[in-house]
This record gives sequence, C-alpha cells and structure tokens, in this order.
Amino acid sequence: MAAISTDTWTALGTIGLALVAFAALLVEPIRRWTRRPELTVGAISSERPNFLRIKANITAHVSLIGSSGDKEMNPSGLTTTFAYYIQLHIGNKRGRWQGWWQRDPAEDVEVYMESIKKLEDRQYVPYPLILPQNLCWAYMEGAGEKAFYYPKIPAGSKRPCSLCGFSHVASKESPPRVSLNTTIRMVSQEAHTITPGTYQIEFTISAKNAKPINRFLWLEFSGEWYDDSEDMWGKGLSATIHDT
Repeated sequence: MAAISTDTWTALGTIGLALVAFAALLVEPIRRWTRRPELTVGAISSERPNFLRIKANITAHVSLIGSSGDKEMNPSGLTTTFAYYIQLHIGNKRGRWQGWWQRDPAEDVEVYMESIKKLEDRQYVPYPLILPQNLCWAYMEGAGEKAFYYPKIPAGSKRPCSLCGFSHVASKESPPRVSLNTTIRMVSQEAHTITPGTYQIEFTISAKNAKPINRFLWLEFSGEWYDDSEDMWGKGLSATIHDT
C-alpha cells in the first residue's frame, strides 16, 4: 500500500480546517434563527387581568354624584370613581428548547393602531377623528416615548398593553365615551375617545428583533354603565380579537 504523501495530508488538513470554519460561520445564524422571538396576542375575556374594574381618580369637569354612592368629590377637586379597563396581553412564545437554545427576549415591542372603523349601515367605515398611533403599555402612562416601547419581553411571558377605559363619570356625559389609551392625547376629547357603537380596530405588533404580526379587534360599546362586571362585559363594553 502506497504511503500518503505530505502534500495529501496538507490538503486534507486544509479542507478540514475550511469545513470547521464554515460550520462555525453557520452556528451564529442558526442560533439567531432558532432563538428569534415570536410575538403573540392573548385572547380577550371578561376575566382579570383582561377586564378590570378599579377605583380611579380623574379630574372632574362637572359635578356628578352617582345615586349608587360609588363616586364622590374629594377636597382636591378630583372625582373618585369606578372605571373598567380592557387590556391586551402581548407575549413572546416559549421555545422548544431550554437554556442556550431558548428564544431571545423580544426587544422594543410596540402595539400600533393602524386603523379604526365604525359600523354604519351594516358596513365598517373609517372613523376619521382618531389618527393611527401607538397604544400605551399598562402602568407606563406618562413616561413619554417609553410608554409605547416595551424594553424586553422574555420568552414564555406576557406584558399588558392598555386598550381602553370607561369610567362611571364618562357614562354620565352626553354622549358617553370610551377613552382609548393612545400615546397622542389632544385637547379635544374626540381625538382619543369613541361614542357608543361597534368598532373594528386593526393593530400591528412589532419588535426590533421579531417578525411583526397583525390582528383585528372588535369592540362593542353600548354606552350603559353596570356596577356588576359580568353585566358590564355582556351589556356595556366587550371586545374580541382575531388573526387577519
């Protein structure tokens, strides 16, 4: 059997090193691909934390004292009242593997309201008073730009984004209004509030390192106030969300 020459060994070594280098170059793209965040939106229901009934202090524009006694004026000029809130829950899907192969956190996540339409004469028509804009993340209102970019959502977890709120005081206005929790708040109420009706709202949820997803939400608002949460969800204010 003929001996393998030095040149052959050198060639084989060179090929081996090239294969190792090529494999090393592939590891990082494969790792990024397998660990890429995958955004999700949870279903909306009448249960907490999707649908909340809480006490809130709001500025009183008129003096309103409810007959149920759940609202009163305090010395600071604020009205203490009950309010209902609907929250979206934006998540980052858990990966198949743990440890090194787990999904990366979704970074700078935002929820952008692409459009809002109102049902008129059996068809949805654009609602021109509200511009496309971001929604605020829950508990981050008033934080400026930070209110609509959530820094990081780890794999397997969710974070609440505020959709809208309806207070007992607002139910006494004419007409009653639901306030959308948008990042742009104009002087005019019409720029961020909606009157009773059925609405179709289109959202895009995106992140710096994840593929955007698109969802449609249907919001039903009768304008009536109910002290019981179950009655409120069924008769006053409710929402459903679907894929495109």
